[in-house]
This record gives sequence, C-alpha cells and structure tokens, in this order.
Amino acid sequence: MKTSTIVIIIAVLVVVLGGVMLFNRPVAVTGNITGGTVGGNTGGSSEIDNTRVITVESAKFAYSPGEMRVKKGEHIKIMVDNTDFQHGIAIPAFGVSGVDSVEFTADKTGTFEYRCPTPCGSGHMNMKGVLIVEE
Repeated sequence: MKTSTIVIIIAVLVVVLGGVMLFNRPVAVTGNITGGTVGGNTGGSSEIDNTRVITVESAKFAYSPGEMRVKKGEHIKIMVDNTDFQHGIAIPAFGVSGVDSVEFTADKTGTFEYRCPTPCGSGHMNMKGVLIVEE
C-alpha cells in the first residue's frame, strides 16, 4: 500500500472520530418530567419547580418547533421527543448537549443555534433550529 493512501486513510479517520467526539459530549440527564403542555411557537412547555420545560419534536433532519423563545434568567429544560431515530439537541452557546434532554439557565440574550448531536444520516448537518433569548 502506498504511503499517500495510508496518510489519506489516517486523515479520514481523524476527521470522523473528531466529529463523533464533538457531537457526542456527555451531559447529565435527570429523571422524567410530567405535567401539562401548552402550544405556541415555543413548543410544548410547562413550569415545574421554577424550571420551564419545553418539548421539541425531532424527526429526520428537522425540529418542531424550529424556533424557541425564552426569557433571560429562566431555567430551561428542553425535552427531546424523538419520532424516528435517536436524535438529540446541542446548544454550544450554553455548553449543553444531550439525547433525551438538556437543562441550563438562559443567562444571556441573543439568537443561538441548536443542532442535532447524533449523526442521523445525509441531512444531519442541516438539522438545526434557533433559540431566541429575550430580556
């Protein structure tokens, strides 16, 4: 086998493993949350122990809702309802990533992208949404 072929194989392996490590960072996941939900463009949500719980559906290459709005200072738990495959949610701006849920305090305002941390097929890189944190 040529040296250039070996170098290319090693480079591809490094890129693939780096991507897996980037998108599969561990996150502490807490127990089940129960309670009512309400509709709207912020997804299903409820308040439990001063935590706003938002449910987002994930299906191959899309989130519903694709946009979530929260208030600065709110403690947020986003529950992921996987409908076809084990997806997840990662919000790098808040340092959270998980498969079933993520939990954080929205401590800064702005528009932040969220993505699927679990490789899920050819459209994986386009699976994203927007979290808007308002005053």
